[in-house]
This record gives sequence, C-alpha cells and structure tokens, in this order.
Amino acid sequence: MKKLILTLLVITVFTPIFAQTDLVVNLCGNTEKITKTQLLECLEIQTTNKEWKIESFTFSIKVDDVVTEVAGTGNKISERMLFLINKFSPEKIYLEKFILTNGEIKSEGVEPLILLVSY
Repeated sequence: MKKLILTLLVITVFTPIFAQTDLVVNLCGNTEKITKTQLLECLEIQTTNKEWKIESFTFSIKVDDVVTEVAGTGNKISERMLFLINKFSPEKIYLEKFILTNGEIKSEGVEPLILLVSY
C-alpha cells in the first residue's frame, strides 16, 4: 500500500513538469500564415508562456523536393535562414525540434510551427 501511495505521489508531482502542452510558439504572433514583409520586420520566435525561453530550434524549407535544414540558437531567425527565404521563396517554412528551458528544466514537447509564406 505504501508503494502504491508513493507511486501515485511521484506521478502527481512530475506530471506537470513533463506535460507542458500549454507551450506554443509563434513567429511575430503568427501561427499559420505570414507575409514576407512581416517576416523581415520581425525575426523573433515567441512562446505563449513568458517563463520559457527558446534555446534552440530547426528551420527547414522544401524546394523542388529537397529539404534544407538550418539549426537555430536562441529565438531569432538567422541571416542564413533569411538568405534561404530570399533565394528560394519557399511556400512554407518549418520551425521545429524546439528545446525550451525555464531555467530549471528543459522541454522538447513543443509542436512544430509550419507557416505559409505569402509574397
């Protein structure tokens, strides 16, 4: 009986830590569509929970069935990512594989952000 109570207590304590389903990211407030002008004016990926900061992510585009990925650090779209957007004008940009931290723990359970880009 003690083991059962202890197990339930551990599950209750650790579930909120690992179940960070409220963590959602957006690019300049956009979660589905973005214009190229908006993208060039605001290069910051944000989270819905201000306590969580983005440590890293992966930026991807697909052009002519070729996928190009660039690793990102922090919460900014890099010059390399902008170069790829300007050069290839992709229909979609994919921001995924997010690693977030709140200073104590890390979370990798963030849904990818797929944005349709209009030019």
